[in-house]
Amino acid sequence: MKLKNLFAMTTIALSLIACSSNEPSDPAMEAAKAVANNYEGTFKMYVMNNNVGESAMTVQIKDQKDGKVSLEIPETGSGSMVMSAFSLTDVLVTQNGENYTLSKADTSLVAGNTNLKIQDFTGTVSGSNAQFKMSVTPGSMPMAITCEFTTTQ
Repeated sequence: MKLKNLFAMTTIALSLIACSSNEPSDPAMEAAKAVANNYEGTFKMYVMNNNVGESAMTVQIKDQKDGKVSLEIPETGSGSMVMSAFSLTDVLVTQNGENYTLSKADTSLVAGNTNLKIQDFTGTVSGSNAQFKMSVTPGSMPMAITCEFTTTQ
């Protein structure tokens, strides 16, 4: 009977050792996980450097589980300057000390029934503070809307 118990205990110990993770964590995945959060702030829109609207909003940054994040931007604006909610996916996160840089290649997506061209996206996250800036061209609009988000303190 002692031999059976010894064999069972050895099998369990070896199973635990074999299943443990000795692989180092992926820095991109850790960075994406670190910035995933809800950020409350102010979203401002400019056309040709003229402020055409601003609103309080909560932007959700979600970990995509692949070393990238998505930004969930709620509907904003009023009148003829309403921008439907959209999700900006595959945003890269790079860590520099306790700060994180967000970047995204130019892309196109659909928000509501409108095609959006997103360009020049940049952003940073530091602790509970987040900010980002991008140019958004809706449909066939001849000029871009510069969008800026900054957390409120």
